[in-house]
Amino acid sequence: MPICIIWGEEHTSNPIENMDILKELQPLAEFYIFEDTKMFPHYENAEEFNSLIMGKKPI
Repeated sequence: MPICIIWGEEHTSNPIENMDILKELQPLAEFYIFEDTKMFPHYENAEEFNSLIMGKKPI
């Protein structure tokens, strides 16, 4: 099953260092880090988020 994980680089309650744990648990997942973004990448960086999602193939 395709998995896409999008992370806000400046998220304080779930820091980017936690991504390493997810990479171990889901090694086939695609990971994206959004700069200047905290908890809501779809809201804080909507243009980049939408471009990423719309460029994905449908499941």
